Amino acid sequence: MSFLLVLPAVPFVLAALAYFHFRNFDGWWPRLAAGAGWVALWALPGVLFQVGWIFFSGQTSYSITFPEYARVAPIAWWVLIGGHTVQTAFEAAVPSRTMTMLTEWHIYYAFVWAQTLLLAALVAWRLSGRPGVKDPLLLAVAAFSLVNAWLGKAWPWWGS
Repeated sequence: MSFLLVLPAVPFVLAALAYFHFRNFDGWWPRLAAGAGWVALWALPGVLFQVGWIFFSGQTSYSITFPEYARVAPIAWWVLIGGHTVQTAFEAAVPSRTMTMLTEWHIYYAFVWAQTLLLAALVAWRLSGRPGVKDPLLLAVAAFSLVNAWLGKAWPWWGS
């Protein structure tokens, strides 16, 4: 697995940091970055479960060392930010692929960003009114992101 596949996680790390910094800013772009961070943060529990339990539990044929974990976790994060919905769209868009998702990662990544920006726009719209964390739309986006990542955690993006 190429170390270069860790690099696509960098914008999501920056977006997660932007959530904490920009969520109360005026202006569309800071709030959009904060929205992308909101979406990305809610995928982290799925990543922790997938990489932690599936790889370290001994329940599967996969096992990794901690240095490998440090390389795999960022990749798993951007894969699970897309979650089940992006996995389904990817499988439909690239039905003839013969390898893992990693051979066509750029297509998958484009789907991840399309979904993330759509959800981030909803969050940015709500942040413009300065809602609390209990805002129903923010909670719906959080729930969707969490459940979508959770449903996507069983998809073997690393190989079948």
